[in-house]
Amino acid sequence: MQVRMPLACCAILLYTFLLYCLKKRLHTMTSRVYEAMVCSSITHVLAAVVTEYTVNNRDKVPYLFNHIWHIIFLVSVTAVCALLYLYLILYVERGTGRAKPWHKRMLCLVVSLSLLGELILPITYEQTPYGAYSLGPKAYSLYLTVVYVMVMMTATIICYHKALDLEKCYVLLCSVLIFVIVAGIQICFPYILLTGLGVSLIVLGLAINAEDVHMYISGDTGLYNEQGCREILQEAVLCGRPFRVGVYAFLGRDDAIRDAMQGLREALPEKKSRVICGALADNLLVVIPMRVRGKTGELPELPAPAGSEDLTVVSEVMDFSGETAVAEIINGAKDFKNRFEEDSLQRDELTGMLRRTAFIRQMEYMMKMGQSFAFLMTDLDNFKQVNDRFGHGAGDDLLRKIAEALQGEVRTSDVVCRMGGDEFGILLAGLTTREAVSAVADRFLAAVSGICPPGENVVVTLSIGAWISRPTDRDRSFQAVYAKADAALYRAKYLGKNRITFAE
Repeated sequence: MQVRMPLACCAILLYTFLLYCLKKRLHTMTSRVYEAMVCSSITHVLAAVVTEYTVNNRDKVPYLFNHIWHIIFLVSVTAVCALLYLYLILYVERGTGRAKPWHKRMLCLVVSLSLLGELILPITYEQTPYGAYSLGPKAYSLYLTVVYVMVMMTATIICYHKALDLEKCYVLLCSVLIFVIVAGIQICFPYILLTGLGVSLIVLGLAINAEDVHMYISGDTGLYNEQGCREILQEAVLCGRPFRVGVYAFLGRDDAIRDAMQGLREALPEKKSRVICGALADNLLVVIPMRVRGKTGELPELPAPAGSEDLTVVSEVMDFSGETAVAEIINGAKDFKNRFEEDSLQRDELTGMLRRTAFIRQMEYMMKMGQSFAFLMTDLDNFKQVNDRFGHGAGDDLLRKIAEALQGEVRTSDVVCRMGGDEFGILLAGLTTREAVSAVADRFLAAVSGICPPGENVVVTLSIGAWISRPTDRDRSFQAVYAKADAALYRAKYLGKNRITFAE
């Protein structure tokens, strides 16, 4: 009967561990401690079966064999107790945001003393009507860890219960209660072997709540949500060493953003890359290195997301010190997204150029500062034929190439804008003569004429209308400057296209 119970407990442990391995969970230090706890528990239950037999058959079993299995039994119990308390310490660290080095050091000291006694001290046996059991100095060494863990776990939960989630607190409290009851019975009545049963109940209870991923996963993206990111970041901060976080911000269709995020997660598998991909917002993804063996891993090179050409994405690697608060990291990533969105609202998604509104603000600022400039209105000749014959995709590719060519011919002080469709606006700061403006315009014409659309028999050129604006102009507003340059553009079209014409 006493052998059947450990075997039943072993079956429970294996079944619990299988369910735990199959379910998706947050990969943290507590998860790894739980896995070690299950392995130690299975070892303990198996050792309990063998030890139960060897103790009651000492005349048939070699002394060394019996002694070794006793040591395995005692060491495995010590390991389960230590890991259970370490599991609680890690939860408290994440909840409070503060490392507990002295708790860990004292635990290591007590466990070391227990293991030393279990290895070198002698063992005695007691015979009862219910069977034989081991006692003596080896068992008393085990009691040192058991009593210490009982007291410290109880005190820790009472002291830090506000730092733990209510659900976690209840599960841990029940685990401590089971541990105290089983340990108390075992110490008072050593011949009643209940450790396997107690360990099985504790492991089963923790499996229900051990980093349950459902509370950490976003239903929209399938990635870790902000809470999950906070938990991983908290562990990275607790290491106390500098670390790096990758950030991606997206603009585009929701389905395209989700596909891009999924692609990044597949390109950075958790087990291989040792990072997690989390979504702090619908269009904000962070790549966080996980804590392994007490150290935060290195951030791998950020891959480029695969997706639609209409999807706009930027990425950045942020450096943080070990003293940075998790809230600061989250806010830093969100500020990056907000800056990107604000900048994107001012820029054309297709070409990356300024939009009309931002361009007007630039021109009005130059007017306010009393600067002279030349305003060029440009329009592509025969562009409609490209869309009609080869499709809008080919037209978009051509616009991107032309925008890149125009950007390559201007100075850093100049401003280029996509006014709409195939029209571009260009501000040439400080140019006040037609000769200087014509020289720049000739470069524009040459650059565009060198770009061939797909197919044949379609020639795309550039027509330019120009107006030189000076502080002495009577009517110096955007509407007036735009009207003059636009009239000059129509005149360039009328005169045969592929040229620059100045407003009169």
